[in-house]
Amino acid sequence: MGNGKTLTGKASITSEALSWLTPTLPVAFIALFAELGYAVLNNSTFPVYLKDGLGIDPVYIGPIMMPFFLSELFKGPLGVLADRIGRKPLMVVGPAITIITPILVTLIPYHSGTVFLPYLVAFGLLRLLDGLGASALWPAMFAYLGDVVRPEKRASAMSVLNVTYMIGLALGFLAGGYVDDTFGPILARESVTLSATDRSVRYFPSFYLTSILFTIATILAVIGVGYKKGSLGFRGSAPTREDAEDEIVREPFSWSSVKQAISTVPGVLLLAFVTFFGIGCIALQVKIFALDEFGITETQFGLLFLWPAVTIGALAVPLGSLSDRWGQVKSIRLGFFVGAVSLWAMIVLFRNQHAREIALVVSGGLLGIGFVIAFPAWLAHLTTLTSQSHRGTIIGAASTAQGLGVLLGVLFGGWLYKHATPNPATSHVAPFVACAIFLSIGSILTFVVLKLRPET
Repeated sequence: MGNGKTLTGKASITSEALSWLTPTLPVAFIALFAELGYAVLNNSTFPVYLKDGLGIDPVYIGPIMMPFFLSELFKGPLGVLADRIGRKPLMVVGPAITIITPILVTLIPYHSGTVFLPYLVAFGLLRLLDGLGASALWPAMFAYLGDVVRPEKRASAMSVLNVTYMIGLALGFLAGGYVDDTFGPILARESVTLSATDRSVRYFPSFYLTSILFTIATILAVIGVGYKKGSLGFRGSAPTREDAEDEIVREPFSWSSVKQAISTVPGVLLLAFVTFFGIGCIALQVKIFALDEFGITETQFGLLFLWPAVTIGALAVPLGSLSDRWGQVKSIRLGFFVGAVSLWAMIVLFRNQHAREIALVVSGGLLGIGFVIAFPAWLAHLTTLTSQSHRGTIIGAASTAQGLGVLLGVLFGGWLYKHATPNPATSHVAPFVACAIFLSIGSILTFVVLKLRPET
C-alpha cells in the first residue's frame, strides 16, 4: 500500500511538473508549420527566385523583401489588438493570409528586360500582406503562452517554440530546395509559355509548398485552440495568481496607457533593434552566399545545415529551460555572447580556403545554440515586464523594434553583399562582419539595460 501511495504521489508530481505542456503543444504545432512556411518562402525561395529565376540584380532583393519586414512595425498595434479581442483571432487570420499570396506570386509574369517598377510594387504588396500575417501571429502566440503558463515555466514553454523554429528553419532550406530541384525541371519542360532563358517556373513548387504549409497551420489554429469572446482566456487555460489579481484591477483601455506601458522599456527596445539589425544583415544573404561561394545545389545547401539544425533543435528545450533554473537575464547574456563569438570565429576561419564550408556550418551551429539559450529567456523576460492586460502590447512593441532592425539590416546587408569589394581572402563576407559587430554591441547592451532580479 505504501509503495502504491508513493508511486501515485510521484506520478502526480510528474504530471503537475509537465502540466505546462498541455497548452503549449497545440501552439507548438501551429508554430512549426508556420515557421516552416516562412522559412521556405523567405529564406529558401524568394532570394534565389528573384536572383536566378527572374534575373533581378541582388541589390534589389532587399527592397523587394522590405515590405515584409516593414510590416513588422505593425506588431505593436496588433499586439494591442490581441490584448483587446483575444489571441485566437489573430492566430487564425495571420497564417491564413499566406495561403493565397504565394500562389499570386507565381501569377506575376515578370521577365528580364521588362519595365521593373510595376513588378516591384506587385511583389512588394504581396510581401506586405505576408508580413502583416506574421505580425498578427507571433505576438498573439507569445502572449498566449504568457497567459496560460505559470511564470517559472514560461522559458521552458518558449523553448518548445524554439524547437519548432529550428526544425522549421532546418527543413525550410531542405524542403524548398528539394521540391524545386525535383519538380521544378518538370514544370519548366511542361510549360508551353516558357522562353528559352526564363527559369522562373523552376521555383514555383516551393511557392505551392508554402501555401500547403500555411493551410495546415490555419486549420490547426482553428481546431486546436479554443476561444471565449470577450476574454483573453483559451480552452484549458487558467491565469496565474498574479494575472488573476491583475484582472481585478485592470484599467479601461486607452492609448495613453499603451504609451505608458511602452515607455517603461526603452532599453529593451534598443537591445531588440540593435541585435536584429545584425541578424538582418545576413538573413537574406546566407543561401545566396553559400551558392555563390561553393557552387552547390539548393538541396545540397539544405543538407549542409540539416543535421546541425536538427541537433540544435533537440537541445533547444534543455538549453532554453536553463533560465527557469538560473535566471532569464543570465541566459540572455550567455546566448548573446555565444552568438557573437561564433560569428567572429567564422570570419577568421573563412580566410582558410580549405575550411570555408566547415566554418560556415560550425559557426551557424554555434549561433543556433546561442539563439536557443537566449531567445526563450528573452520572450519569458518580456512577459514579466508588465501585467497581463498589457502583455501583448509590450511583446508587440519589442517585436516592432526587432522588425525595424531586421528591415534596415536586410537593406544594409544587401548593399554590403553587392558593393563591399570582394577579394580572394574574404569574398562576400562583409555582411557577416556587420552581423558580428552588432551582435557584439547587443551582447554589451544586455549588461546595461537588463537588470538581474531574484525571479529572473
